[in-house]
Amino acid sequence: MEYEFSRDPVQGGYHAKFSMEHEVFSSWLVDEVGNDANQIDSLVQSVEKLRQHDTNELTFEGREYLLTLNQMDVTLQLNASCDGMGGANGMEFEEDVSINDDNFRAACGLDDFSIMLTSWQKFLNT
Repeated sequence: MEYEFSRDPVQGGYHAKFSMEHEVFSSWLVDEVGNDANQIDSLVQSVEKLRQHDTNELTFEGREYLLTLNQMDVTLQLNASCDGMGGANGMEFEEDVSINDDNFRAACGLDDFSIMLTSWQKFLNT
């Protein structure tokens, strides 16, 4: 997983840019996690529980994204209520309209996710 973190010197705030196949992590990291140290710590501890086999799978439902972690992989996807597929916003697509799921979902290994979280945490503390 390739990514780059930066600060906006004009408006303040943070940015995360991920490779195309992991783009959904960009908005999740900035909008859902942000600089919330408690949430970052909770995610780091969750990864550790999975590594120690204290649990098999954990799910975190945010405002816009659903994060699922298991002992091998991490999957991030847009919540059903936000994807325009008959969720809370009431929009539904015609049967002949196809949606590219890659824009709404990404996956990576647990180790890559852990390294990324630690990098984000260090970035915020510099």
